[in-house]
Amino acid sequence: MNTHSNSDCNKTFPASVLSVSRDELGYPDDNPNAQYPPLTLKEKEGKPLPSDLQGHAFIIGATGSVNSYRSDVTSNTVLPSHDGTTPLYNGDGMVYRIDFESLTEGAKLSARKIKAPCYYADIATNHCTKYQGSEGDPKSTDLRFKNLGITRVSGPLGTRNQLNTAFLPLKFSESEHERLLVTWDVGRPYEIDPKTLETVTPVGKNSEWEEVNEVEKLFFKPTTPFKTIQSSAHPVFDPNTHEMFTVNVGRSLSNVLSQFIPLVYLGKEFIDWIKEQFQKLSRKKVEKSEEELLQVSYFPPRKKHRNNLF
Repeated sequence: MNTHSNSDCNKTFPASVLSVSRDELGYPDDNPNAQYPPLTLKEKEGKPLPSDLQGHAFIIGATGSVNSYRSDVTSNTVLPSHDGTTPLYNGDGMVYRIDFESLTEGAKLSARKIKAPCYYADIATNHCTKYQGSEGDPKSTDLRFKNLGITRVSGPLGTRNQLNTAFLPLKFSESEHERLLVTWDVGRPYEIDPKTLETVTPVGKNSEWEEVNEVEKLFFKPTTPFKTIQSSAHPVFDPNTHEMFTVNVGRSLSNVLSQFIPLVYLGKEFIDWIKEQFQKLSRKKVEKSEEELLQVSYFPPRKKHRNNLF
């Protein structure tokens, strides 16, 4: 689907759906990197906010990538699916928090990107030319991440954990405060600070999560820094047992190799077909040779004997 045109952005979706801002909103004490303070909503269409609103609302969504298309280079608003192949839900996760605690001032909207280590690697490789490979220099490798369907991958570095899908609130005891996880299908969950929205820590060690398959081990390649981990974007927390349940999906090497069995049969059929063609060519050459021998009178003619009249 083409999401951008000079004459008509899109006749199916409004531009507000296809474009998204990567700007962060927040107070300096909470988020020193915020480009703007929180947005304030006091009323809508002349109607004030209900006086009994309280607490907070959290929203999460994808906000494109560092190299997503910008119609204005001075703007931080991107068109994530401008290339026509990248889904809208592939991109860095952004957490939005609506604060209803001080209604006299209005509801406050804060926003902050989720920044796992791979986020900083993505930023660095797309801004620093020394990480982008160089023609004529065999030692220079392109480390940049590129969109590939619903994932974002760098061959030498691995797969991005974009953390843009869902939340999981946790509370392991009555004495503890509530904690909040953000999740994605292709990566381990991360905990964030519910107030500042800062990315805090991943769930489990990197070594405790298995990659989705072990094909790379066949080529004796070193493990990439950012492993391809297949997890669940919707884990579960049991408030009675205080346990979190999730999955770490993987495929055994034998299971992966079994996918190549049809290719083996196809290869055998192809080889048999080539042999058959060679046999046909050989038979034609032999038949033609016999005909040529007869046409050129290969066998010498008989000698004529003179009759003696003496």
